[in-house]
Order: sequence, then structure tokens, then C-alpha cells
Amino acid sequence: MTEKRTPIFTFTQRIGNTNFTVRAYCDDDIAVTYEDKLLELIRSGTCTIAEVIGCRDSIMLYLLRKGLEPKMSFDIMEAVRKGKVAKGGFKPGWEEAMKEHDVPDWYIESCRKIKYMFPKAHAVAYLMAAIRLMWFKVYHPAIFYAVYFTVRGADIDYEAAVGGVRVAKEHLRDNEKIPKDERTAKDDDALVSLQLVNEMLQRGCQFLPIELGKSYASKYVVEDGKVRLPFTAIRGLGEAAAVALEQATIHGQEYISVEELQQASGVAQSVFDKLHEVGALGNLPETSQVDLFSLM
Repeated sequence: MTEKRTPIFTFTQRIGNTNFTVRAYCDDDIAVTYEDKLLELIRSGTCTIAEVIGCRDSIMLYLLRKGLEPKMSFDIMEAVRKGKVAKGGFKPGWEEAMKEHDVPDWYIESCRKIKYMFPKAHAVAYLMAAIRLMWFKVYHPAIFYAVYFTVRGADIDYEAAVGGVRVAKEHLRDNEKIPKDERTAKDDDALVSLQLVNEMLQRGCQFLPIELGKSYASKYVVEDGKVRLPFTAIRGLGEAAAVALEQATIHGQEYISVEELQQASGVAQSVFDKLHEVGALGNLPETSQVDLFSLM
């Protein structure tokens, strides 16, 4: 049975008619202990949610309001947010100054438990980005997945993408069966890609296979609510060859044979072998030579 995880924080934002919720999790024991302590402090009435340390900026501002010197307030904030206090304690004189200015014990102890903190602007920027991503993922899934794989599609499994849900699940299970001590970073990257491919297909979105004149070098594009695969989706097909193929086909150029296309693109035969394997060349004849007997 999977152990239930408690989020470190939960934020809900309403966009249109939908409530989006962001939950942040952390596997760090110290972070979880800090969260539990904060909840205990708030529930017991020791402090309010506005007083707890949520961002690094709040440390300096709180200490300034208590009357500490600006330089010391800044230095304490920097040491706390970088985890230096959690690791080696306060510098001489800091704790004494905090107590002299009536900084409560719970606040000082909180500073001892923090290993890292975002500035408020950083936290807000990440949160806004997360909300935007969620909105696109919910309301415009094809656009979301097209952009995602354009940026992080280096490890996509072409066969799984065009094979549908059943094939994607099979490839995902095969990857998950690789023993932990035998797994490589490449296997882990492929696993993430397969999870996203499977997720996309399960949601009813489809990939379109590579097609001359419609596929780009490495950009995934949306066509009629589906996502067109680029040339680089073929494993082992490099960026330079993909760009050459895009330039030779994307502007409506027509070729009478594979031979003519190869001459126009300057791409090696090994690349065309890969295109043949996935059916990307369609019914294009191999050679430009005319077989007179076939015309009779």
C-alpha cells in the first residue's frame, strides 16, 4: 500500500470556472519536521500563518520590525536561507541580539531547521508558471504536449507514440522492469518520456507519424488537435540531418523519387533507411529511372 504523503503547502487559484490546486511535496525529513512544527505552532495559537517563515525575505523584514540592526538582519536572513544556521548554528552574538529584541523562541528554533528558502518573488514566479502550465494542460492538451516534447522530446519512443495506448503501455512496463542496479540515466529519461506519451494517449490525444512536407526537424506541431512528430523523433536521426530534411520538404517541394530527395537534402543513405523503417517515405519510388516495361 502506498504511503499517503502530506504536502508541504497547498495553494488554490480559481481561473475561469475551474479551481487549480498546487501541492508541494518534499522527501527531506528536516523539511517535513519543520512543516509539522509550523502546523503545531499555528494550531496552538503560538503564532499566525502571517508570522511563520515562508520566504527568505520575511526573515529580514521580521527582524527589522523587532528592532535589530539592518546589517545583522540581512546577515541572519542569508545564513538561515542557505542552511548555514541549520548546519553550524548562529554566529556569536546573533541569538543574543534576537532575544534582546524579544524575538520569540519558536522563531529562533524555526531558523535552526531551515535548509533552504526561496525569495518571495522566486516563489511567486514559479507558482504563476505552474498555474499557466496547468491551465494549458487541462484546456489545450495538444498544445501543451507539443510544446513539452519540443523542449524535452529527445528520448521519445517513436513506436510507442504512433502505436497507441497498448504499445505505449507495453514499452512503459518493459522500462519499469529494468532492475534498479542495471538502470542508466538514459533509461530514467526514457521512462519519463514514456510516462508522458502514455498520459497523452490516455487523455485521447494522438500523435501523427512523420510525413514529408508536414514534419519539421525537431518541432512538434498541432494539426487538427493531434501532434505531428518531427524527424528527430526517430532514434538516431541527428539534428543536422533533420534540418536538411525539413528544408528540403516543408515548403511544398515535390520529388519524383527517394533518390531525388536524397540529392536535394544531402542526407546520408543510413538516414533514409530509418525513414523507410517507419514508413515516412510513403509510396515514393526509390529511383528516378523509368521502367519502360511498367508503362506497357
